[in-house]
Order: sequence, then C-alpha cells, then structure tokens
Amino acid sequence: MYQKIENLRDEVKSDKNRITKLKRNAIYAQNCKEKKLRQLIENKEVVRYDKPGKPPFLFKYLDLHERIYDCVEFGSADAK
Repeated sequence: MYQKIENLRDEVKSDKNRITKLKRNAIYAQNCKEKKLRQLIENKEVVRYDKPGKPPFLFKYLDLHERIYDCVEFGSADAK
C-alpha cells in the first residue's frame, strides 16, 4: 500500500513539473508573438487596419478581389 502511495506521489510531482513547463512554454510563445507583431508594426512592414480611425483595406479598394483574380487568371501575376 505504501509503495502505491509513493508511486502516486511521484506521478503527481511529475505531472506538476510537466504543467509548469507547459505554462512556461505558453508564456514564451505568447511573448514571442507579441514581440514579432511589435517589430512588424515598428518597421512599417504591416499596417493594421482594425484600429479605430483606420477603415478596412477592402473599403478603400472595392475591386481588390477582382484585380487579384484577374492577375491569377490571366497569368499576369508576379512569379512570387
């Protein structure tokens, strides 16, 4: 009986360590995501249109989908 209790305690301790590592990894991933977004915005590589005062991109260019389709359909799109 005592051996079973010790095994269960070891298992609980192992699970707690695993949970701690997973939480740490989740926090690290979230921080990396925020840092990357912050760098993209600071370097003007990404313009965020979902802020107040910035209308969505499709409101500015109403025929954007049609232009993209035409480029792809007729092969005039860049090789990228």
